[in-house]
Amino acid sequence: MRNIGKMFYYNDSNRSLYESVGNVNVLSALKQLVNNNDLKDTILIGGLAVSYLSIPYRSNDIDILVRNKKKFNYFPNDSHRNGIKLDVYDIDDLNISENMFNVMKDKCLVSDGGMKIISATHLMFLYMNDTKKYLRCIYFLFKNSSIDDTFLRENLTLDKYSEYERLLRNNNKDYCMNNVKKYKDFITCKLYEGNSGFPEVDSAFDDWIGNTRGQNQVLIGGYAFMNYVPNDRSTQDIDFIFLTEGDIPEHVVKFKKIRGHCFRHLSTHVEIETLTSEYLRIGVKISELVFEDAFDKGDFKIASPSSIVALKLHRLDDKDLSDITNLMDNYEIDLTKYIPHFSEKALTNLQKIKKLWQ
Repeated sequence: MRNIGKMFYYNDSNRSLYESVGNVNVLSALKQLVNNNDLKDTILIGGLAVSYLSIPYRSNDIDILVRNKKKFNYFPNDSHRNGIKLDVYDIDDLNISENMFNVMKDKCLVSDGGMKIISATHLMFLYMNDTKKYLRCIYFLFKNSSIDDTFLRENLTLDKYSEYERLLRNNNKDYCMNNVKKYKDFITCKLYEGNSGFPEVDSAFDDWIGNTRGQNQVLIGGYAFMNYVPNDRSTQDIDFIFLTEGDIPEHVVKFKKIRGHCFRHLSTHVEIETLTSEYLRIGVKISELVFEDAFDKGDFKIASPSSIVALKLHRLDDKDLSDITNLMDNYEIDLTKYIPHFSEKALTNLQKIKKLWQ
């Protein structure tokens, strides 16, 4: 139902809207909307539009823009069907003119059953009215969609367009990657602050950090990788490395320890892996170097790109290979102090990487 492989790049309208939906109840509700309404003056906006235009975005809400919501026929039970929230806005709610609504409607992409999906540019226009609330969606649109800056410059107020330019500078991956090579500079510019692509994973991460402040731990794995190469892929893994078994907490609020090195988030069931050098079979010195090179983000520490590569070389599956390649493309990877402590497997994998890189 969710075709993730097609969803990391700007959608040319060939993908089904239903491929962008990660919840069967949302899918059912969308089909009810298509079947029960005249859609000529109905535009899909919000998280589902972001998912269609940009990147997988799990949402239980359906947001619709109509000309006049008094004439809109809701699906059965109005705003509540199988736990799905339907928010219907009209031009008065969003303070847009009749002419702007017509412009948006004319530029819509059209998907299943005649459902119109707002363009990325017009969705950005709406989101600029409340950037704090919609910052996550704005970020996804910057990364994966085609935005018409000229339209925004001509239709946003001067202060809103100035804010748009600021967000563009801060979030444009190509711009930053061409000018920022060292990971500390990258983190300092705050291009990305740890976003997995799945809200429930981010929620578990936030709760873990909120309840383990002061713990001697470093974020590694896919979640750490996505801080450096945002939106290259999504991840449902959250991994922390600890220096010793004794450093791993026995109890964490909002989590349940379900096995020796794993805690489950009570509200989302997302798992947090709490790892050590012994568990990973990487040698104590490797984990010490990971801690030594880690960047302190205040509430937690994150492994450097070089450390992430060093750890991945001890396994090196296809996903690890892709991650290493992306990190080497964008950062100065220095493994000099790690190599003397590599296992035979890591050294062999390093030679494979070098051959591919030549």
